[in-house]
Amino acid sequence: SSSARYTPQERLRLALDYVATHGRLRLDDYVRLTGLTRSTASRELCRLAADASSGLRASGRGPVKCYVAAAPSEP
Repeated sequence: SSSARYTPQERLRLALDYVATHGRLRLDDYVRLTGLTRSTASRELCRLAADASSGLRASGRGPVKCYVAAAPSEP
């Protein structure tokens, strides 16, 4: 299966590295990076963006939705 190529932690690292380099990550970028299907990649990105500890947050809606680095939380 395509999800066996990388562990969830490795996929998160790929996403964070991509955002650090390019400033934002779109669904198509994540599909290309990870080899996941669009639907699986979309669900995973939504889950990551909802998790404050992931380091990613969603920006925009619909076709312009992308993922950017989350601001570090205040202690």
